[in-house]
Amino acid sequence: MSDNEYVKIFTCPKCGKRLSIDASKQFTAGRCPSCKKRIKIPKADGQK
Repeated sequence: MSDNEYVKIFTCPKCGKRLSIDASKQFTAGRCPSCKKRIKIPKADGQK
């Protein structure tokens, strides 16, 4: 298995910064470290 299987990559809708998070964590929201906007973290493929 590659490391990419455990990383979720998405883009902040406000500033456009590419962000990544450990996909094994169950976060649903957080703050963009760049612009500080509160954002929803998209679910990984296959999650409900």
